Amino acid sequence: MKLNFNAKKVAGLGSVALLGMAMAGVASAETFNASATVQTTVAITNIVDMDLGTIYATTASGAAGETYSAMTLSPAGVMGAKVDGTAAGVVLIGLGGQAAATASIAVSGTSPVTLTLPSAEFTVVPGGAGYGAGISPLGVEVAAADPSVAKFLLGGFTVGDVTGGTADASCTNTTDQLYDCVLTPSFGSTQIDFGIGADIVTDVKSGNTAYQPTTYTGSFTVTASY
Repeated sequence: MKLNFNAKKVAGLGSVALLGMAMAGVASAETFNASATVQTTVAITNIVDMDLGTIYATTASGAAGETYSAMTLSPAGVMGAKVDGTAAGVVLIGLGGQAAATASIAVSGTSPVTLTLPSAEFTVVPGGAGYGAGISPLGVEVAAADPSVAKFLLGGFTVGDVTGGTADASCTNTTDQLYDCVLTPSFGSTQIDFGIGADIVTDVKSGNTAYQPTTYTGSFTVTASY
């Protein structure tokens, strides 16, 4: 009887061992998908359009090299005093209500962002050395609906009043055909805000000589890239 009991005990242990081996061989697998969203442009959000405010102006030079005047709207929205071109210049007074264009760019990390400003530049910087020698216009037109009315020309665009990052020296360069401006986000910044200013010059392009009390409009484009 004792011998039979031991045989049963050994047989039972053998069954347990076989069951354990079967459970250890069980495995499962799962499939995971991978995806990505690709962006090939840097989005600029227009916060405020540029507003030259109310300008008192009566006559313009009407031709390159003749009498003209200019003012500068800074990226912070401050309108500078009039500076004259040849001779005594023409009447040009900012009466308030102006605003620089402002925009924002969503960022992540500190990778620099390059802004390309309008290729609108004057051969002589308003108020700078040689300004009285005349001006050749390459500017963005701000005009009335009537094509016979004198226009304003915008050029020498600049970027400043930056928050969430810093701007390099090219952002305030108005000469040498340098239109690229580099903004570098601050560490931890998720957005860069900045202002856009420009020089405002009386009409030395169209040949029209009289301003009219009406609304003047125009547009320009700024692009961003990494």
